[in-house]
Amino acid sequence: MLGANGKMCTLMADTPEGPFAPSQFNFNLLAGQSAVHTYFTRFFPTPDGVLVNHHSQMRNGQVYFAPLKRAIVDAEGTLRLGWWEGNEVLKQDTVIIDNPQDVILDTTAGVIIEGTLILPKEDAPTGVWLGMNDGGRIEILTNTQGIMQICITGDNDGGVITEETIDREMTFPETCSFRLLVKHSLVEFYLDDILMQCYSMPKNANGQLGITGDIQNICAWQLPC
Repeated sequence: MLGANGKMCTLMADTPEGPFAPSQFNFNLLAGQSAVHTYFTRFFPTPDGVLVNHHSQMRNGQVYFAPLKRAIVDAEGTLRLGWWEGNEVLKQDTVIIDNPQDVILDTTAGVIIEGTLILPKEDAPTGVWLGMNDGGRIEILTNTQGIMQICITGDNDGGVITEETIDREMTFPETCSFRLLVKHSLVEFYLDDILMQCYSMPKNANGQLGITGDIQNICAWQLPC
């Protein structure tokens, strides 16, 4: 694991002594294009497998210990991060969501949002959006090719800016589960329990939630304070 300028990247070798070379796939294990979102990745063995911890940083400098993640290595030897089942204990009060546009979530305490996405094969018009305190919002859009975009919309029809494009270099089924964790301005997004990105929004989330495209079975839980 190589850490530089806020990026956690993966190096591979045939032996622990090296020589090391960049991973062929998913080299940017934890990396933000627009800002330093994550750092200080550590791996540790447990009876439940190898788990990963890291720090997540808001744009105002506030740092949090991120939820633990599972280290996943596929048949090609590619390392990815995944949802750790132990994080289920974070789910506290259930939030009823009949219409996402009508709900205001407590994103200060933190929230986990889950559901099912019907993903497109190429372009990425399917996902969720979160409102921000400045009146703008971010959209998290993805597709079956493992490509995710984070787009920012201003509060005065200032247009849409694609702030980040993340390619996990793997394919997903057209019907795919998602998990979205939000606390203050920090976001984690998972597809089929594979971490797509940890991200720090420009402003804190204001609790507004919306959908783009075909999303079903949305549910949410508040995190413990």
